[in-house]
Parts: sequence; C-alpha cells; structure tokens
Amino acid sequence: MTYLSRLKGKEMNAGQERSDLALDVYERMKVICFFLGFLLLACQPNEHRYYWQSIRIRGAAQFDTTHTTIVKTALRKGYTIAYQTSFDTIEYIRDTVANRLLFRKHSYAAFDTLWHLESQSYLVKGRSYPVERFRLPTASSDSGANFYWCDELGMFFRRASFWPEYAILQSSDEDLNQRIWLLVKASYLAIKKQLYSNVEMMGSEPLVSGREPVIDSRY
Repeated sequence: MTYLSRLKGKEMNAGQERSDLALDVYERMKVICFFLGFLLLACQPNEHRYYWQSIRIRGAAQFDTTHTTIVKTALRKGYTIAYQTSFDTIEYIRDTVANRLLFRKHSYAAFDTLWHLESQSYLVKGRSYPVERFRLPTASSDSGANFYWCDELGMFFRRASFWPEYAILQSSDEDLNQRIWLLVKASYLAIKKQLYSNVEMMGSEPLVSGREPVIDSRY
C-alpha cells in the first residue's frame, strides 16, 4: 500500500470518528433537551382558578361564589369565551371587526346580540383598560342586565339593571382581583355606595367552607 493510500485511509477513519462523535453528541443533546423541557414544563405555575362572586342586596347582603372554567377559542373575526360552571355554560362571541358581542346562557339556546351602550377607558395601576358596556336587547321594568367587557379580561362584571345584584369575576390571582375590583368601582360608581357604605354588614357575612371570602374593601 502506498503512502498516499495509507494517508487517505487515515483521513477516512478520522472523518468517520468525527461523524460518530457528532452523532453521539447530537443524541446526547436531544436527551438533555428533552429532560430540560420536561423540567421547565413541570415547574410552570398552575393556571389560575376562576370563580364568580355573586352579591345580592335585598334588605341584607347575600354572597356566594361559583367556580368557573374559562375556555377561549380564536375565530377569524374575533373569539369566543365560554364560562363553564356546574350549573350551566354562558358563552360569548366577540366580533372585534364589527365591535359586536353575542351572548347565550345555554348551549341549546340561540345567541342574542347585546346592545352596545358605551365605551370608556380606565387607568388602573398604571395601565389603561378599554371597557365596553352592553345590555340585553329586551328588558322589562324589573329585569335586564348590564355586561361589562374588556378584551383582556373578557366578561368581568355583570349587574342587574334595576336591582343591586352583581357578579364579579375573581380568581386565585390576588393582583388580578384588585385590578378587576378597581375597574368595577370605576365603571359603575354606584357600587361603592351600595357595597362599601355597608362594610359592617358585609363583614358579618359568615364564611362557608370551600368558598372564598368577600373581597377586601381596601380594593
């Protein structure tokens, strides 16, 4: 075997060794990336739990909480948000192109287009939140509801049109709760008088196991 042949053979062997080494490193990196990804996923914080805080004032204050699961789905011209509880599913279709909001309380019911009443932005903790107010298209003298919508938060506040009855979206995120309550008090000023002038009455409400307490009046 000539010197040139031996040299070529050594180069081929060295190339094969480098290829094998590169493949080995690649396989090891895949394993490392897999475990790193698994660890990152495992270390992600749990999603926030959400619930509706219901408040009724009919001579005495009545409080309740209903846990809800929020499912958001993107559409070509907007998105849908469904609030699923153990009792029902309330679904909204948000048309961001036509600035419309459709609503239905049960999956078997038809959608109603809510009437748009006003738009207003509120500054909360250094951030501006555009809030849209809607109401049901038909309402008798003792019924009806107003819906307060923010594209970042979804439906965060509902209130009866003629009675002090409210539903406020809350969660396990305390900062988010504060922001929502600040938005509620800014977008519906009357709730301050109807709720926070009766702190003693609110504070006397007994806490029930499994329910979150009424939000702190400092908010």
